[in-house]
Amino acid sequence: MERIARRKRSELERRMKLFPAVALLGQGQVGKTALAWEIAKSGDGYYLSLFDRRVRKMLDEKRLRPHIERVKKPFTIIDMAGSREDLFPALVEIVEDRKSRGDGESCLLLIEAGSMRRGRRLKKQMKGQLDCLQLDPLDVSEIDLANEIDTLWLRGGLPEVFNKESNQISLECLQDMLMILADSILPAGCTKRPWQGQMLRLLRSLAASQGQAFNVSSLGKEMGLSKRSVVQCVRLLEDMGIVRMLPPYGQGKAAGLAREPRIYFQDSGTLHSILHVESLSSMSEDLAKRSWQGFAIENILRHAEQPVSAGFYCSKKGVEAELVIHSRRCGPWAIGIRKGAPEAAPGFSRAVKEIKPVRSFLVHSLRRCSRSQSRQGVETLPLLEMCKEVACHFG
Repeated sequence: MERIARRKRSELERRMKLFPAVALLGQGQVGKTALAWEIAKSGDGYYLSLFDRRVRKMLDEKRLRPHIERVKKPFTIIDMAGSREDLFPALVEIVEDRKSRGDGESCLLLIEAGSMRRGRRLKKQMKGQLDCLQLDPLDVSEIDLANEIDTLWLRGGLPEVFNKESNQISLECLQDMLMILADSILPAGCTKRPWQGQMLRLLRSLAASQGQAFNVSSLGKEMGLSKRSVVQCVRLLEDMGIVRMLPPYGQGKAAGLAREPRIYFQDSGTLHSILHVESLSSMSEDLAKRSWQGFAIENILRHAEQPVSAGFYCSKKGVEAELVIHSRRCGPWAIGIRKGAPEAAPGFSRAVKEIKPVRSFLVHSLRRCSRSQSRQGVETLPLLEMCKEVACHFG
């Protein structure tokens, strides 16, 4: 399997020089362990996996610290760290020991499945002595764009899946992962665990709603679950980095704006495997449009390193911008996303007038189309160029 250089590696190494402990987050199979191994080899680190039953049995709160001290390595990587909350007091002591000796570089790299929301909980457990970095699926800046963008869109950005010999093998690999995922979702407080088949039905319903309003009532009725259980399931999927709930922008500023968030799968391959999409040509025009929009949104947001607020703008009158981003230092930017030719619909033009963004863009999927700007100031460009703009101003 060809090893793909990850864009976040240099940023992870930079943070490990600045903070006493760093958590590397991301959804399952996104390449966290592989990246940690590369860093361990280059920096003489020590790797401990709590997936290993022998390691779990060996370590407890009292034995972890002496064990790491005996190893005498510059830093220790602990995989699946969040599975043993009883170890966190010892981890805090290890960090404080290192700080008391005047060493500011990381002594701990924690690997954990989940999103930045999970990272905030880890930071609390570490008493604030932790920085978090999320490793996302592969994006358009990490591949051979001319030859692999369709493969990335279809298979998604989980490295093991992306590198498979064929689309069929990739699909089978993703569907195996989905079975494990569906079996692992249990909302807190539920007395009856939804069986695997029911959770797969929920995932299929969410996938069918890609890019559409999240209607908890209709989902609850369809699944035979309470609203609370549906919300808990979706929040768990958010925590695991599987889905994104994109909120409406400008809610409360004007009447007639959308009030419910839109749901997107963060990895396009996961979306396609749930819907049994075997090739791009097999998708309906509507699904291809919504799938591409989600693919573009995720790639754009992955290039924003600083905290960014993201949402969509939509009214009942058809006024729409698929993505609006802003931060304390920059924005807002209004971004329209088109599958195919970059034609600005009247709804996007009206959205730009209503939002009054600092900059506005129209992102398209064409490979041979030069960058341009309309009289109204809307910049038309391909996805990779949009990602570079975001990295430059929100990075």
